[in-house]
Amino acid sequence: MPSKDYRILCTKIGITVLINTLLLQTLSSVVDIACRAAEGSIRNFAVLYGINADDYYYAFTESAMLFTYLASFLIPAFIFMLMTVKSGREPMRLGVRIFPNAPAVILSAMGVIVLFAYINSIMVSFIDFSAVFEDDPLDSPIKILLAFISIAIVPALAEEFLFRGCVLSNLLPYGKTGAIVFSALLFSLMHGNFAQFLYTFAAGLVLGIVYVETGSIWTPTFIHLFNNFYSLIQQIIYERFGETQRIGMILTAVDFTLIALGAALGGWLLYYRKKKGAREGFAEPTKKVEIDKKEAKRGFFRPIVIVHIVISVLLALMIVGLALIYPYLTL
Repeated sequence: MPSKDYRILCTKIGITVLINTLLLQTLSSVVDIACRAAEGSIRNFAVLYGINADDYYYAFTESAMLFTYLASFLIPAFIFMLMTVKSGREPMRLGVRIFPNAPAVILSAMGVIVLFAYINSIMVSFIDFSAVFEDDPLDSPIKILLAFISIAIVPALAEEFLFRGCVLSNLLPYGKTGAIVFSALLFSLMHGNFAQFLYTFAAGLVLGIVYVETGSIWTPTFIHLFNNFYSLIQQIIYERFGETQRIGMILTAVDFTLIALGAALGGWLLYYRKKKGAREGFAEPTKKVEIDKKEAKRGFFRPIVIVHIVISVLLALMIVGLALIYPYLTL
């Protein structure tokens, strides 16, 4: 019975993340095409009312994409809640917890994530993804504000709500380690590109551990937001001062300072935890179900989950292909 319930849950999770992927790809493409088709009208409207056309068009398209992104996560989350309403759905830990050593936890998590971002960048350095993921220049206050909302705030809230609040929470009764690893895998696949796979998988592990240990979704959400904001700040600095050797050295020094500080604080947290004695995390499930580890692995990879993985890998391979052929398209 427990294994059957687990397989049913994993099927529901597979449906949820597949809907998320399909919505992300289809809705964003439709909105992008619609905005490009209406670009002339949007710019003419801005000129008519004395508004900067570039800023207005950017604000219009970015706002449309924001609503699209939110819908791509909130709709699957709502569907998951409907599917699990009768099966004892685990609560999402929305309470704000004031816990000891919060700054150390946040900084150590950031250090680990930045470290794996470096490792990931080295692993894919032989492929130039810059043309595929080309960013719009943030050359006005309105663009910077909207970029902060679309890069830092919205993804942190939407992604944590779905992958930690729904997926991880409901896998917890069947074992913390498996729940954290499987939710991190799905989180990484959601990004749909090999340029970030290791980095996002490591981030998913860190955010999952923090969620379980703190018992509140707001701690990983804040770490997620701060990490994305940190990347945005780096983009703005490069745009303002150029990608010079000096700027690169300064930002690299900041990165490695954060990594070293994170490692030191992480080591101290592990020592502190061991000294205080092992304890359960705060995000304890309402029920605990004993299930064999091998059975947990087999049960997780339901047909619908495998379909989702295949689609995500194919999308990632498409991006790699575009990155490889792009230099030849511009000749």
